[in-house]
Amino acid sequence: MTRYLCLDPGEKRIGMAIGDPDVRLAHALGVIHHRSRKVDIEQILKVIHDNQIDHIVIGISLQEDGSPNAMGRHALSFGKDLELASSLTVEYWDEAFSTVDARFDALQMGYSRKDRRGHQDALAATEILLSFFNRL
Repeated sequence: MTRYLCLDPGEKRIGMAIGDPDVRLAHALGVIHHRSRKVDIEQILKVIHDNQIDHIVIGISLQEDGSPNAMGRHALSFGKDLELASSLTVEYWDEAFSTVDARFDALQMGYSRKDRRGHQDALAATEILLSFFNRL
């Protein structure tokens, strides 16, 4: 069984989701509250080990012309560092509308405004991973 970890890096939190492309299922795993790149990567390496992850997908924010915006460039840089630390290949996937979809999902699940923030980041990672699986 192949297992994917999807990350949705933001300024304050990194949303995480795991999934299996063979059955096209993904579920929210939680969030990491950003401290420093080194600490964040150490926490992600633990998640990779604990969940026997084979592949990593990182959501990347793009401009209308398809080039990465400022957060997209941050995601690319973060992904390169994670690739070196984990020895796993990192793939990037357009995160367009993932936050909007995650906000809708969180509302449908009944999360309060306060609880939505953390869950929303993990749900956005789930949306990104499902979109990635659909491409496969």
